[in-house]
Amino acid sequence: NELQSLKMLAEMKELGVFPDAVTYNCLIKLFVQKENVRQVLSILQNMQAVGLSPDHVTFTSLINLFAKIGRKDKVLETLAEMK
Repeated sequence: NELQSLKMLAEMKELGVFPDAVTYNCLIKLFVQKENVRQVLSILQNMQAVGLSPDHVTFTSLINLFAKIGRKDKVLETLAEMK
């Protein structure tokens, strides 16, 4: 479940295992499926804070999220960021 996933991320960091883009993208996808915008954006911010840049997988998840919730403006903004 979602809370266990976030807990796992925290535990990884405590153990000195630093998540990569794949880990962050999996978490983002999980919260996109739940349409949890706040959590998706928080994970994205954490990903960038540790020096990882969003990739095509990240952007695709964000576009899917914004399309699901009817935020055409954010879809277009995300598409522009990809360029």
